[in-house]
Amino acid sequence: MPLKDAWNALISFEKITPGPQPRQLRQSGRSCFQKDYDRIIYSAAFRRLGDKTQVIPLPGNDYVRNRLTHSLEVSSVARSLGETVWAKLEQADPQHPLVAKIASHDMGAAIAAASLAHDIGNPPFGHFGESAISDFFRRHKELLTQLTPAQQADLLCFEGNATGFRILSRTPPAVSAIPGGFHLTLTTLAAFCKYPKESLPVESELICQQKYNAFQSDRQSLITMAEALQLKRISHEMQSYARHPFAFLVEAADDICNVIIDFEDGNKLGLIPDQALIDSYHALATDDNGGAVDLDVIDRCYLHSEKASYLRVKAINHLIDLIADLFLEKENLILEGRYANSLLDDLPLRQRQALTEMYKLTDAHVYSYEPVVEVELAGHSVLNGLLTILIDEMYHNRGSKRSERIRKLIPEPYFLTLQRDWYDSDYENYLNLACFVSDMTDTHALSLYRKLSGIDLPNFNR
Repeated sequence: MPLKDAWNALISFEKITPGPQPRQLRQSGRSCFQKDYDRIIYSAAFRRLGDKTQVIPLPGNDYVRNRLTHSLEVSSVARSLGETVWAKLEQADPQHPLVAKIASHDMGAAIAAASLAHDIGNPPFGHFGESAISDFFRRHKELLTQLTPAQQADLLCFEGNATGFRILSRTPPAVSAIPGGFHLTLTTLAAFCKYPKESLPVESELICQQKYNAFQSDRQSLITMAEALQLKRISHEMQSYARHPFAFLVEAADDICNVIIDFEDGNKLGLIPDQALIDSYHALATDDNGGAVDLDVIDRCYLHSEKASYLRVKAINHLIDLIADLFLEKENLILEGRYANSLLDDLPLRQRQALTEMYKLTDAHVYSYEPVVEVELAGHSVLNGLLTILIDEMYHNRGSKRSERIRKLIPEPYFLTLQRDWYDSDYENYLNLACFVSDMTDTHALSLYRKLSGIDLPNFNR
């Protein structure tokens, strides 16, 4: 497909959900992509990230990031990355079809919106929460005997990315008369999808095929999005597509923040030495010619935190510039669906080595920090316990007084049809229960488990 036709198809302000479709990119002073950003940031699903683990579960430290602050930082880096790519494209080719299609700030807004939502489907207690939900169904495979292989895969390998796509794209069943989901543009939704495929495995070296973005219940939404944007089909046996190019920039922004910010959080907790932080940031911020770090500025910084802040800014800015150059270099491969790596994999050797060393130190001293491991294991028990109670009491013991009482605690959109009853499909019931648990915050999951288990009682003094 010619370059112009590819970008024309990929930049769309139409919506996946029913209802009036916008006829132009910009209305009432705001573009459709800016509206996407606003819809996400004002949502309850986004606010819940404020009580979800980033690295340190329930840290008790105001300076350590949670999922919400992490998502805001990723979105900030992503906006700068999108606008930098646009500026470099305009400088290299003022007639480039992407430059002609949207303005710099609109490209930045689309990628920032997708990045803002990139963790919106993550369960409590970090990625360990995904394992907890998957482990429950692996231990209770007898529940899944009537499900198709694809439906079983959704539950046996539960995926936060698919939960996020479900939140952003679908209409809650209890309010299905309302045009639903977040009513995002197709471009923003596709930029969110780092793994645009269903759960069954695909034999492919492409990084976009390593996980999945759509449960079987949301398969049609994936198809609608992919076909409208003309994403390249990877597999003809199942729904599996190449990434939207913007998804590579969302991933890069997330990867930058994951490595740099997790490393910095470890330093603030005393787990990473001060000098290791300074040396690592300095390596990221410079190239073989010395880079843009002003040593006089560093010498004038009295506090370690001042040095770290200055070098962090320089490191992120330098990485943004390098990644934007890489995106332009790999543009054709990306558009053809043949680019197999993440953009950080192809950074210059100096930056790759620094990032690798930072990750190793973080893994050894932060991810394996004893209190982190203890809380993760406790979270595993909490999520398994909640699923056991919900499925046993609400599904298999349906009609009991306990079941009816527990049902009153659960919001309607997760479980009830318009007739306020369970679905006929075991798959839909199990998936809705899993998503209900996944959408909880760390504190809510722990509190509800303690109360349903009789360990704690509610506080009536509100």
